[in-house]
Amino acid sequence: LSGANLRKANLTNTKLTNASLVHADLTEANLIRTDLVGVDLSGAILTGAKLYEVPRLNIKADEIVCEWIDTSPKGDHSQVYYFKSSAESKRFFSQQSPTVQIIVDSPLDLKANVALATTYYHLGKDYNFVTRPPTIEVSYQKTVLNFRVDSDELLFMLAFIVIFPFADAKKAQVNVIEIVENIPLQKMNTKILELEIKMEQLVKKNQRIQTIIESVRHKIAFFSSPTQLILNNSSGQSLVLSSNPGFGKKNCQNITEQTFSLPPKNKVIDFINSFYYLGQSL
Repeated sequence: LSGANLRKANLTNTKLTNASLVHADLTEANLIRTDLVGVDLSGAILTGAKLYEVPRLNIKADEIVCEWIDTSPKGDHSQVYYFKSSAESKRFFSQQSPTVQIIVDSPLDLKANVALATTYYHLGKDYNFVTRPPTIEVSYQKTVLNFRVDSDELLFMLAFIVIFPFADAKKAQVNVIEIVENIPLQKMNTKILELEIKMEQLVKKNQRIQTIIESVRHKIAFFSSPTQLILNNSSGQSLVLSSNPGFGKKNCQNITEQTFSLPPKNKVIDFINSFYYLGQSL
């Protein structure tokens, strides 16, 4: 499709994953719910394109031409955004996959791997945004779990859930709640508080979850290891939500009594502001 004339073309719901649209003319094309993940749009013209609910992850957007876009659900120009510069339009089309990262201060063994998969499988039954298993990197001393999520707005909620199997969970979740309570995003605040209540109810009502958590936290050393919980948003910005003071230290005393320090408020605000909201910020 490189160089194709797709001006005003109706590409609604089309799967264009990893396609080459180099120098294509997509002026006012209907791309509503089109999958553009991994597409090469270098030199393409996208002015006036209809882009409601369009995944834009890992797109190559060098030298694109795009003065404005239509983000309305029906493509009726009721929600139009004008880019202030070519750099801003490139940023809009150059998102990365948001991820929640858990770094565990211990290598993953086979027993822990089975327990990890089982726990997330059962959590996924109760939380519909826990849809993918993590990618796992294991070294001699550490394990890195990366959970991909579809939007920046889900990062805090997913972090709240996926830290659950670990002994650090309660303190890390306290940090998540304190952070979102202090940022002016009421919708996100409400969802996190609802999650806290639902998780308490889930643990009380679901004997299977109770048994799994008690087993992994108390019988498998991996889940008692110090952790770091980190968010990476679509703009490539990172935020450390929690870090066990004993992380990376061989001999620590009274670590269980310590709280996990919160990230500075200015870093939280910068992180939220780098979510892509078409020019809006806190």
